[in-house]
Amino acid sequence: MGGTIRVESAPGKGANFIVELCLPRAPAPHELAPPDPALVPHLAASFQAAIVEVLVGKTVAAAQKFGVTEIFVAGGVSANQALKAEFERRAACPVRVPPLVLCTDNAAMIAAAANFRYLAGQRDALDI
Repeated sequence: MGGTIRVESAPGKGANFIVELCLPRAPAPHELAPPDPALVPHLAASFQAAIVEVLVGKTVAAAQKFGVTEIFVAGGVSANQALKAEFERRAACPVRVPPLVLCTDNAAMIAAAANFRYLAGQRDALDI
């Protein structure tokens, strides 16, 4: 592979460690083979599992640390059934999740509010 490692230092100034590597050029997106369609569901499931693990793990740890008596999950993420199931499995306190019909995406709520304001004739400057 090749490359160099060196140190530059001066008394009272500290040290800089310099690493230079000769790496092969990564292929451009158009040079890559298209992904195998059979793998897409597995990729999506792996991504979801990683996100659920982080959200639940950090939330449950914070709830324990701060003595929380219940956890409320809201917004679009609360529609995710895997997230809800993992919260219910791991949390020591009750987990509250609104009915699915109320688990809307925040962007959709903002767009709806903007639409009502627009229809009412309200206009705002871009610097608000």
